Amino acid sequence: MKIVSPLKENNSISSVAFALEVLDSASTHQIEALIKLFRENPELKNDFPRVKPTPVVSVQIGQQGGPNQVATLGGATFDRVFPDGKLEHRLIVRQDAIIYHCSNYTNWDKISVRAYQIFKQIQTTLSNVKVARTGLEYIDIFNVSDVKDAEWKVELFNRESSFLPRHVFECDYLWHVHHGFFSTIQDLPGNCLNNINIDLKNTNSGNQLVIRSNHRYDFESPIFMGELDFSSQIPTYFDKKHGITKDIMKEILSSEMKKNIGMA
Repeated sequence: MKIVSPLKENNSISSVAFALEVLDSASTHQIEALIKLFRENPELKNDFPRVKPTPVVSVQIGQQGGPNQVATLGGATFDRVFPDGKLEHRLIVRQDAIIYHCSNYTNWDKISVRAYQIFKQIQTTLSNVKVARTGLEYIDIFNVSDVKDAEWKVELFNRESSFLPRHVFECDYLWHVHHGFFSTIQDLPGNCLNNINIDLKNTNSGNQLVIRSNHRYDFESPIFMGELDFSSQIPTYFDKKHGITKDIMKEILSSEMKKNIGMA
């Protein structure tokens, strides 16, 4: 009997997030214009029916010398959920980043194109926001029925993987491995920061092995949102980070598990 199974029948991906990390946050006026856009544009309203403004509280010194808390509009979250209440996807606009997060992963080509389309639709509204880097994060989950049975690691992992210290193969309960490194990206200047976190957790859904891979690439200099090319330039950055994710997962997983999730 199999001890380990991917989160879905033939897919371990729980979610993927595309991020544009910014140097200066959008203004209150821009956030208000963005909320108005999502409430009035039929396509956006259908895709993201729920809108939640995000207040930011700051402390100012009043005329009498005492502190006053002042709340301003600092961002917003736009999302859609399934009938059972689980998140389908969302767009988060906050002071340090613009993030498209999808919990209904099908395939890279479809999800990435949708992310670029959404960024394109808000590009004009946030045109003068400076983008410093792009980020891509995958979360993969595998269910483990019995963590006491050492065979689960044989089913899931490549024992020779350079991303797994030998110690984890001796652990008989919960553990985690977190590390990061820089790598170059072919045909692009600069380096990409890669963070790989592997955690064996006990959750409400039972024991789960969670692999979180995060890749951040800095532009040579910040670029205004309005000047980004979402047809060629930005897809190139994300496609290459997607390739890094696949290479790392292929290194971590066993041959059998790679076949199970269509990665062989």
